[in-house]
Amino acid sequence: MKMKLKLKLKFDKEKWKNISKYIVCALLIVGFSVLHFYAIQWGQSLHVKKISIEGNTQLHREEVLSLLQMKRDSLLMEFNTEQMQNNLLKHSWIRSAEITRIFPSELQIVISERTPIAMLTGTETFYVDSDGVVLKELEGRKPFDVPIISSASGSQKISYGEIIPRQLNSSLRVANIVFNEHKDVYHLLSEIHTDENGDVVLYTFDGAIPILLGKNEMQEKLWNVAEFWKTKMRNISPYYLLSVDARFKERIVVKWKSNEAQSLSNGVKS
Repeated sequence: MKMKLKLKLKFDKEKWKNISKYIVCALLIVGFSVLHFYAIQWGQSLHVKKISIEGNTQLHREEVLSLLQMKRDSLLMEFNTEQMQNNLLKHSWIRSAEITRIFPSELQIVISERTPIAMLTGTETFYVDSDGVVLKELEGRKPFDVPIISSASGSQKISYGEIIPRQLNSSLRVANIVFNEHKDVYHLLSEIHTDENGDVVLYTFDGAIPILLGKNEMQEKLWNVAEFWKTKMRNISPYYLLSVDARFKERIVVKWKSNEAQSLSNGVKS
């Protein structure tokens, strides 16, 4: 009799143990469903009330907002942030973009703009950044004081957002060096030209004086040019010069318009 009672009790415990598992699972499902419902209701009540934009020095706020293609009174949770970032990156001036939701009602946009370091000649004004990306001129903005990059093969049809033609790469490489390392020389230049032999020639704003660089060792040659201009041309107008040849290692060969000009330069010979 006692053995039968023990077996029955054991059976009942196992049965209720299994039932309790189902009850707990059912309660969890109901709980998550309720939370999900209220989360959806809460999300549908979160409207975008503030949009902050950082990093736009050239692009106006309205220009950035127009790229987002947002609807009025949009919900914070409706946005596909990846798609919105892609929309921003379609603009040639935007190098990178990051969009963050800040609860309960703010959308934060952080962009990084491209910096023009050169210009292309043609019927339209196009700028070029350090990566060779072509940038359209922004209407109503102050023009950039940057040198032209050109090549002997001439200009070809190009659109903003594209990469410059390969024949301009040498000129762009020199533009990058002078922009980053020799700002004093950079602001003297009107043009950086690659001739038919692949040699790079700089031209000054004042007098269009040619500065011959050749093909290789641009870092060292540009350092020599910068030192020459700082030490020998400090008090002399470029109009005294005929040309500056920096193709030779560790020396600059200068042609002057007159002996008087050469004497003013402390004896730098042609």
